[in-house]
Amino acid sequence: MLDKNLLKGKKTIITGASYGIGKSLAIGFADLGSEVGILSRSEDKLKDVVKEIKEKGHSAFYEKGDVTNYDDVKKSIENLIEKMGNIDVFINNAGISRIKEFEKLKVHQIELLTDVNLRGVIFCTHIILPHFIKNNGGVIINTSSVGGLFPYPTNIIYGATKAGVNLFTQGLAAELNTYESKKNITTHAIMPGPVDTPMYNFGLSRQEVLSRVPIQSDELIPYYAFYASDLANNAPSGRLVNIESFRALFRILDKRTDISPKNWEQLEPIIKDKLTPSIQRDIKSCEKLLEMLLSRGISFRKTVTS
Repeated sequence: MLDKNLLKGKKTIITGASYGIGKSLAIGFADLGSEVGILSRSEDKLKDVVKEIKEKGHSAFYEKGDVTNYDDVKKSIENLIEKMGNIDVFINNAGISRIKEFEKLKVHQIELLTDVNLRGVIFCTHIILPHFIKNNGGVIINTSSVGGLFPYPTNIIYGATKAGVNLFTQGLAAELNTYESKKNITTHAIMPGPVDTPMYNFGLSRQEVLSRVPIQSDELIPYYAFYASDLANNAPSGRLVNIESFRALFRILDKRTDISPKNWEQLEPIIKDKLTPSIQRDIKSCEKLLEMLLSRGISFRKTVTS
């Protein structure tokens, strides 16, 4: 279980927060003590999310904004900063997908996929970064996908944009780390596989969705929350967090009630013959995150706060 004060005092802006992963993050971060500002193109849905958060006694704000329009989203972000004050965490979560054979995609669909999924991340980061530089610190978390690592037929534009997000995340982390005045700004990407959200479910029957064994969007909260929290202060920047690798790990650990590893050194002998070298590398690259998950007993069975 996560500490309910894990994000106490933090202020977070989340794009694409009217449904799916973004909505879960907004509610989850508020439950963990963060003030949240959310934006998307759907004002009615944003109002509903803010209402839900406020009914739980938390602070939340919204601004309608389009991440594909630089001037529009800049105004939205600036309005949220004016309402909330200094921002600590910015989550680039807005994203779309279209399952279709490549040659059957319309040009406007290709443009929208690249504009939302990649240009939107770049635009919003370009807007928030001066704010973080001025305040000598901040965290940028990008919602990516394992689709950016492997080829997925009928979803190749989505995969290409997420591959771009991954490299942008690592490139920005490397650049920031070369300047003493920017070293306190970190950036990471969270890469889920199938998640049970309206975007993932688009065009699929419910049976098809469930057959792909998706996780629930609120199960991602600990992964984002860790990098948004002070627990990640000494963690290397530029992490690409492969959620499917952690799912593979917890499928093993959840069956072993006789063991309670607390860190990588204790875990490695248990999994060395059960997980591929690439999965082990994924997990080891996020050692601080791993320690938090193990110490709090967090797997993919449940995500709750206490």
